[in-house]
Amino acid sequence: MALLACQPLAAHAGRITMQLTEQEETANGKTLCRYENSIYSFNFVTRSKHCPSVKTFDTEDSD
Repeated sequence: MALLACQPLAAHAGRITMQLTEQEETANGKTLCRYENSIYSFNFVTRSKHCPSVKTFDTEDSD
């Protein structure tokens, strides 16, 4: 257990799960999904009419 506490935080960072902020239909019939908080912003396009309410992203891919 103590060994885990000594590992750097960067070894555990890199992924974040976010709640859907906004969704809108694009001109070509796809759905643009926006996931934002005070630090990260992600956009995701899907063919579905509904965005996932929660989605996990790689923090390095933030807009």
